[in-house]
Formats: sequence, structure tokens, C-alpha cells
Amino acid sequence: MAKYLRAYYDPPWRFAARQFLYACLLDLQALKPGNVGLHGEGHGKTTQDFRRSAQAAAELITRPDWSLGRRVREAARASWGVAGCNTNIGVLLLTSPLVSAYYRENPPVLNQRVEEVLAETTIDDARDVYRAIRLMQPAGLGQAPQADVRDRPDITLREAMTLAAERDRIAAEYRDGFPITFTEARPQWEALCLRWGDERWAMVGVFLTLLGRYPDSHIARVHGEEVARSVSGKIKKLADEFCGAESPENFRPRLLELDASWKSSSLSPGTTADLALAGVLAARLDGWSDDRGRMFLSQGDDSRNPSGASA
Repeated sequence: MAKYLRAYYDPPWRFAARQFLYACLLDLQALKPGNVGLHGEGHGKTTQDFRRSAQAAAELITRPDWSLGRRVREAARASWGVAGCNTNIGVLLLTSPLVSAYYRENPPVLNQRVEEVLAETTIDDARDVYRAIRLMQPAGLGQAPQADVRDRPDITLREAMTLAAERDRIAAEYRDGFPITFTEARPQWEALCLRWGDERWAMVGVFLTLLGRYPDSHIARVHGEEVARSVSGKIKKLADEFCGAESPENFRPRLLELDASWKSSSLSPGTTADLALAGVLAARLDGWSDDRGRMFLSQGDDSRNPSGASA
């Protein structure tokens, strides 16, 4: 049975910061092949890099008195300062609009408030976000014919994201009003949490499902569209089997094998992981939790691996 948590946290910014940290720690615990987590490091990054980044960013990405763009910029600076590498630019881009919407009272539905936030983005938001992206230097960034990230933008953030939407899934979320976050990632995570009683395996299910449906933007930037489409095509059957299983932990050996294979080929479906995290945060900011949920996650304890394996 779901319950609402907002009353347990006061003031609102503290609740938002805790839920951001919860989602980031859950991301580290979920066994998402090709991504860094407690199941295995890779791509020249460690779990400590991601943990420190999340802790450094939490109170900045959720500042109620800052603009959407400033939150991204300052959280990126703090994250880079403790990790020295790009651990979370996609996460910051997806979570700042959710946080902005959380602080609004109306309209009553969170995704409607997100749409209003996106419609009101400014040129200054675009400039702040561009600074954050340049600092983080995401792999395979390339060069854009219009509103390139190396230039000083003279259009709003949403307009800039619209120009990039065909080649970047996060940009498409900005253009389209976060449909994957709200109509796919969030409801599936909630449903799998209720079914399995484990938020971590539920996040794995969301990740696999999204990867089977959408070629990962990060893989496409680094390795090309054909490779990204191939990865998605191969994962769809596994995603269906996993989400239909009664015991998701039985898939751990297959997921670890896939993780090792992808990391040896430098395949990192990071954009898909970021979208799964955004779905979790959307649910948590709306006060959703499963009574059976492991609340140690929102207390910042990520010392245990999925399915009870020792860290």
C-alpha cells in the first residue's frame, strides 16, 4: 500500500534534497549493466565518484530560490569539484525541472507543473546549462549546426533542447514535456516496487525496459546509431523476461555477465539510467513510497548490494 511522505519532512527543500539523494543512491544499488554501481565499477569511474557527486549536488540542485539553469550549473560545479569527472550531467538536467515543479502549488498534477516550468525556461537558463555541459565534457558531445554548446546561446533552454531532441533523449524530454519520465519510467517503477517489494530490482526493470524501447543516446554519441540500435534490439527479450519474472534476483548472473561484456566494449547506456532515475525521483517528489520499502536508502546508507550480496 502506497503512503505519502511529504508530512515527514520539513521544510520542503530538505524533503527534495533527501529524495534526490535517495534516487542517486538507489541508482548505485540497482544492477544496471554497463553502468557503474555497487555491482561493479568501470569506464574509469568509481562508486565513490558517484556517491560524492550525489552528496555534493543534493542541496544545490534542490535550492528553491534558484533558477532551473543555476541549479544545474552550481550542482555540476560541486560534482566536478569532488569527482573530477562527469558523473551526473544527465541526472542534473533531468532532475532540475522536476524540482522546480515540486516547489509549485499549481496545477495539482506534477507533470503539468513540469510542462509549465519547461515553457518558462529562459536564455539565462540555457547559458547556465551550457556552462555546466562544457564543464562536465560528456563523451561524444560532437558539434551541433545550431546552438552548439560551445557557443553563447541566444535562445531559451527549451528551444535549445528542441534543436538537439532528435539526437539526444534527454533533450527530447525537454521538448516533449518529460513523457518517458512520467508515462513510462515512473508508473513501471511504482508497479514493480509493489509487485516485488524491492526498489532496486524495480529500477533495473525500468532500465531494461527503456533500453529495449529506445536506443541509448550516450551509446549513439560514442559508438554510433547502429550500435545503439543493436544494443536495444538485443536487450528487449531480456527486459520482457526480467519484468515478467517472480524472482528478479535470479537474473543476477546474466546481468553481471552482460555488465562485464558491455564494459569491456566501453558500452555505457548512461542516458537510459538517467531516465530511470528521473522516474524514481518524480515518484518520490510526489510523496510515493511502498510500505515495504527499504527506508535505509533515503537515509543515505548505500552499503548493501542488490539481492543481499555483500558490498
